[in-house]
Amino acid sequence: MAYTVGDKPDVDNDSILRIFNVATGELKKNFVSPKRQEGDIQDFFKWSHDGGYLALYRPKSNKLHVYETENFSLVDNKALELPGLMTFEWSPVKNIIACYCEV
Repeated sequence: MAYTVGDKPDVDNDSILRIFNVATGELKKNFVSPKRQEGDIQDFFKWSHDGGYLALYRPKSNKLHVYETENFSLVDNKALELPGLMTFEWSPVKNIIACYCEV
């Protein structure tokens, strides 16, 4: 499955992020993008190497949300609470996440 990120032109709110299946045009998931003093959107949303998962970091809550892209549901129906979470990265060859936390 291929996905793209876009926004709805008639909505005057640049904090809304939408993910579409480019093959069907189907809207798969809406997100309100996190805001932070520094960093790009790539700091918050990261895809697994095979596109099977999408991880979303919410800085103010210290939570990492991992979604299965088949149906965009949370893995195990919950976010991972990681106090002091600063950043994370997916493995380039496996669906494993490495996190850096300052405690």
